[in-house]
Amino acid sequence: MFISHSWQYNNTLEVLRTLINARAYFSATYEESTKDKPINSDSESNIKTRLTQKNGNSDIILALAGMYASRSSWMEWELDKAIELGIPIVGVIPRGQGKNINHSLYTINS
Repeated sequence: MFISHSWQYNNTLEVLRTLINARAYFSATYEESTKDKPINSDSESNIKTRLTQKNGNSDIILALAGMYASRSSWMEWELDKAIELGIPIVGVIPRGQGKNINHSLYTINS
């Protein structure tokens, strides 16, 4: 699984991982890059190539919504790439973030 998230709120990512890992009926392997395990490159092209691989290794994309997520060009790119690759996306709204969401990022137009 790949969790698309904003690095400004890394703790939200950790809370979601903890919730998933606490459920015995889930067996999750995480593909996203984090502050602790970044893609070490200054090249946007290299980063996009690596993120495409990580997305492609995933059965599902979880998209953490919220104020900073809706302003993240990287998150928007990750979700667009998931759509291009045909990977299902599930939006996750952290507690207290419902008012700050740009719903256009999380709506797929057919």
